[in-house]
Amino acid sequence: MDNRILPPILNNRVLVLIAGSASCAVMVAVAFFCFLATRPPSIDGFRYRGGDFVSPAATDVAPIYGNDDVPSIIGRYSVHGIPCGQVLRSIDKQAATAHWMIVRKSQERGEYVRDRQLVRVAVRNSDSECRVAVGWLMFDIPASSADAPVSHRARWARENLWPRFEKALRN
Repeated sequence: MDNRILPPILNNRVLVLIAGSASCAVMVAVAFFCFLATRPPSIDGFRYRGGDFVSPAATDVAPIYGNDDVPSIIGRYSVHGIPCGQVLRSIDKQAATAHWMIVRKSQERGEYVRDRQLVRVAVRNSDSECRVAVGWLMFDIPASSADAPVSHRARWARENLWPRFEKALRN
């Protein structure tokens, strides 16, 4: 670069310093965005997305994880004095009333789809309570389509969301 064109204060070393500082600022901004994109939702945010799967008898409702980049949430709650099987059956009824379609079901788990949304619910007995975990994921294609299980978001969820969901159920 010809220094005669630049003002005296801007030489090659100063330009390298400015470029290095700018790239550092970009990295800090990206890290800050990633931090903001993966914060737990509020209780209201959790109830907005997962409310069809929260039992009326729920206590200790706790949002665990939320991601704004790949729209997804995880939360958990407890139900006291009601067997887990009965809790899951009541969740199934609530989900059906809200037009969710059951796509997988066992005695301790349910998976539901509606439009581009997928919800997993799992229950487990813990002392005198039933612990319930709810995971919600928004697909970029209809969740009931044949391509949904192999989509980018499904792969991301297998690696990032569902392991956190399992951990929320255990803890």
